Formats: sequence, C-alpha cells, structure tokens
Amino acid sequence: MSGDGFDPIEDFFAREREAVVPTEGDDLHWQGIVHDVRSRGSARTRGYLTGAAAAAVVVAAVAWGASSGVPGGRSGPTAPVARSTTVGTVPPATAAPEPAAPVRPPAVPTAPSAASPAATRGVPASFRARSLTNVGRGHLYALGNARCGNRSCPTLVGSRDGGASWTLVTRFPGATPAREDDPTGVVQAPTALGEVRFATPQVGWVYGGGLKVTRDGGQTWRDVPHEGATTLDVETDGTSLVVTSANGCDAQSCSGPLIVSRADLPSGGPVVVIGRTPTGGRVSGSAITFDGGQPFVSPRWAVPPAAGGGPLRVGHSALQPLAVPPGCEAPWAITVTGNASRVRSLTALCGARGGGGAGQIHLAVSASTNGGRSWAARTDGGLQLVNAGLTSAAAADPEHLLAVSGGDPAVHGSMQVSADGGRTWRSPTAGPPIPEQGWRWVGAPGGRTFYAVPVGGGPSYWQSDDDGEHWHEVRLR
Repeated sequence: MSGDGFDPIEDFFAREREAVVPTEGDDLHWQGIVHDVRSRGSARTRGYLTGAAAAAVVVAAVAWGASSGVPGGRSGPTAPVARSTTVGTVPPATAAPEPAAPVRPPAVPTAPSAASPAATRGVPASFRARSLTNVGRGHLYALGNARCGNRSCPTLVGSRDGGASWTLVTRFPGATPAREDDPTGVVQAPTALGEVRFATPQVGWVYGGGLKVTRDGGQTWRDVPHEGATTLDVETDGTSLVVTSANGCDAQSCSGPLIVSRADLPSGGPVVVIGRTPTGGRVSGSAITFDGGQPFVSPRWAVPPAAGGGPLRVGHSALQPLAVPPGCEAPWAITVTGNASRVRSLTALCGARGGGGAGQIHLAVSASTNGGRSWAARTDGGLQLVNAGLTSAAAADPEHLLAVSGGDPAVHGSMQVSADGGRTWRSPTAGPPIPEQGWRWVGAPGGRTFYAVPVGGGPSYWQSDDDGEHWHEVRLR
C-alpha cells in the first residue's frame, strides 16, 4: 500500500469486479468475443489509448486551433474550442485597480507525477463524469471520480468513436477529488483535480486547485509551474494556453488579485504572467474563452473590487478591459463567451437591470464582432432561468446559443435555447430531463452539437446534434 492509502492490488481486483458484465452464452455472444479480441489487437497496433488523455471542457474545449474545414463550422463537431462559460451572482462593488508588470516564473523542472496509466479497459462502474472535452475526429475525454481501492480518486476516460464506447485512460490516486458540495462557489484544494482540457490527443491538462500536463496521451503527468498557489481555470485553443490562479484561498474565494498567465504552445514556452486584476476584492473563479484565436477572461467575484473587475482581453504582454455591454450595471458581473464556429463573435451575459421575479434570473444578452470593443444589445432581461445559483452558456455559432442553470436540489434548474443570436429564448423542442440539481456545464464542440453535464456529475452526459432542440443520453460505460 502506498503512503496515500492507495492499495494497487485491492484496486486491481476492484476494477476487475467492476468490469464483469453478465451476458448470455449464445452464438451471438461468442461472435462478439472474437470480434472484440480482433479489435483490441488492431487497437494495440495503432497504439491509441494506453493513456490517451482528454480534451477539455467543455468540453471544453477543445479544438484548439482546429477548424471544421467548412466556413461557418456548421458541418459537424471539430476539435473543440472551449465554448462554455459560467455566470454567478455577485455582491456590490468595493476597491481600486493596481497595475502589475508581467512576471516570468522560473521554469522549475518537476518529476513525473504518480498518475496511474491504464491499459485499455472498461470504464469503472463507479465512474461519475464532471468535465468533458472533444478533441475532434471522434476523440472525446471525460474527467470524473471513481473508486480507487477503498476511496475515490480523479479518473480520466476516453472515447475515439464519438462517444459510442469508452475506455479507462488514467487514475490519479494521489490527487483529491474535486468538491461538489457547493457548486455555486467552490475554490478547489491545491491537490484537487476535477477539470480536463486537451489541445491534441497527446497534449492536455487536468486541473482543480492543482495543474498537471501530459505530452504523451496521459501516460505520464507533470505539475505545471505557474504563479499563484491555487489554479482557478484553464483553457486552450491549440495555439495558446491561458491559466488563471490566485493566492490566499479558502473553500469559497481567494484574497486576489486574479493572476492571468499565458503560454505559447507551439514553442513549448513557459507559463508567463500577463497581468492581474485590481486588488481589494475576493475572487472566486473565472471563465476563459477564445474568439478567433484571441483569449478573454471573465473574473468571478465573491467581493468585487471598487473599480474594474470586468472581462479582459488577454494580450501577449498586457490585459485590456472590454467595453461594458448595454443593460449591464455592474462591470464585474459580466461573462463573455466565444462560439465554436469560424465566425468571430462574442456573446456577453449579465444580470438585467431590475433583476428578475421570485425564483428567476433575468439576463441581458449582447453581441460583439470586434473583440468586445463595442456591443449590440440582443435582449434586456429576455433570457430567464431558474435561480438555482449557477448559470452556464455556450454558443455553437453567433446565432445558436444555449443557456442552463443549476446548483439547488430544491428548484433543480433550467435550459433555454436561442436560434436568433439571443434575441428570443425558449425551452428546447425535446429537452433532456432536468437533473435533481440542474445543470453544471454546457459546451459546444463545433457544428450543431451541444453537450450538457449535470451538477454532481454522473455516469452519462447529454448531447444534442441539432442546435439544442433534441437531446439523447450518452453513457460512459
């Protein structure tokens, strides 16, 4: 047994028991066994999943840098681009900005971590996914938690056929599972891993409060040196990696400021600090998105600073604040998201003036085609969601948007779609059943596809292939 309580022998037998599936001993069953053995031999020849790791988030993410090959990107999922944002409700503002010079952290070499690469095998029965990403060409990955011996640990699974089948990729027995007890405001422990982002099937990251990278498809992992004791968010488009972090964190927020760092992926350069948000508030997270290769960060505040604190354009040497969209009274309560098509467009969401009725959140929606330098109002309060504490949104293209809420088992959550750029919103034609605590995250990997993951994770996620109108469940077993 290792020092962290992980017993590899017990883990082996637990996984083997989980993998047992009762079947009938008929001719069809034996034919299936023969086919499966031949398939595995072919897969070993191709060398796919000894540890192929997973692309973002989002879905996330993913397609970093990849395109659909068709103008407008409406031909089907491509390598994902992190297209999911989460909006939280925040209190009134309080302190002043302090500019900071970019800082280059030392490139500290680190030894490979104690991740446990897995030979190709089935997903554990105890696995519950909380983060999903699509790298394109059928490669999907999900990070969640599963049983490691007598406890739970972060676990990575993958699919190379668009989600039709899944295999175990890697376990992280030395890491802490991400907390889900308060989805409306959780800062993860420095050892926690709960999110996944990948730029290619070989290069990717897992993070929670910690941050690790693999360059060999999940076989080995190393800590990523960066400023800030706690990682808050990570996103990539295949060309750039953006990381947000902070110091002085407890379970709900950090003393701040939010530290925004960036790395040039093709050159393999270090993660370099680009800038910091104003001091004086307490930061609880951020949402990172890309628009035509340009990254943007939307800070989330438990206690906002007295000035500033709104969405930022992430340059190569500085942060630039975006213009305030119409209908948004508080710059620090705005979240922007890009879209998964090749058309450049940002969507901004913020609490509408006057708020909403009892149990409802009313959001103003605006759009920008010039990187947030100016905005055109789409609707002022026309997007209404159940006030469950957490809101997430994604855009397949500038016209087709999806927004959800979740976080409270008493009111569950909601899902709304728009086919006209956010001007009007309605329930999907055949939406998925609302989970007990609603939706944690939605993402758009490209084409007409959307993904949705429930609060608390689960053995499956939901997928729509017609702009959010009709949905089907995808089980990760």
